[in-house]
Amino acid sequence: MGNQSVSPYQFLAPISFFNARYNFGNVEGQNATGAYPSRLGNPAIKWETSEQSNIGFDAVLFRNLNVTFDYYVKKTKDWLITAPVLATAGADAPTINGGEVSNKGVELLLSYHNSIGNLSYTVSANGAYNKNKVGNIPTTDQIIHGPTNVLFNNGPEFYRAQNTFPIGYFWGYKTDGIFQTADEVTAYKGKDGALQPSAKPGDVKYVDVNGDGVIDANDKTMIGDPNPRFTYGFSIALEYKGIDFAAQANGVAGNSLVQSWHDPAGPFGNWSEEILGRWHGEGTSNRIPV
Repeated sequence: MGNQSVSPYQFLAPISFFNARYNFGNVEGQNATGAYPSRLGNPAIKWETSEQSNIGFDAVLFRNLNVTFDYYVKKTKDWLITAPVLATAGADAPTINGGEVSNKGVELLLSYHNSIGNLSYTVSANGAYNKNKVGNIPTTDQIIHGPTNVLFNNGPEFYRAQNTFPIGYFWGYKTDGIFQTADEVTAYKGKDGALQPSAKPGDVKYVDVNGDGVIDANDKTMIGDPNPRFTYGFSIALEYKGIDFAAQANGVAGNSLVQSWHDPAGPFGNWSEEILGRWHGEGTSNRIPV
């Protein structure tokens, strides 16, 4: 299977006339219309491709119990991504093929059906486990960076794709609660005294991940995986003398969520109700800063 969900003609470098006005000669105000390539082309571009292999079985046990099992390996390669280029390129970045993501997992479905007098019923349960990993990103740092200004205005990048990591993993500083007192700030030592000298009670306590005695960008790391490890579902169906009833439920587990307490969109920038539980004195919260 393939994917071509990018703008057309990515193999070409389109020519633009927008704002292409140039001065010629020594007379001010005499401009000539010019043209320039607005995007770098990529003649070698091709579709993304997905390959999947499955092995499984369907079985009926004890006449009433159906079992379906499936093991799969799916790989998507030759991603269509925007290549990082320097501003000195003078044009928008080209779309290139690079990177892949693999998904491996198992799926299991159990379904039991029977009847009691005029009542027929079917009870089903299903579950699936999946492991996700990225590889072969052809950039210098082997990362496809996520956008900024998503969680809040001027917010930094907080998700990305990177070799050997799950796709879209959350990237940032690990935290260890909230400073409750000024003494805690002073006691949190780094190589040159307090590790966070400008912190105050009610501020977030960051973890020195690399152990160099300084909190800086080198301490940013994977802090969450948005991809569920498990998905599951349950359903029940009843039939009694022509009257049907059915109910179902499903869910996911093993994934992380990002909570942004402040909405940067719109003219008001509302905060969520959870902010009412923020730190407002020693012992009031060890989760939401002041």
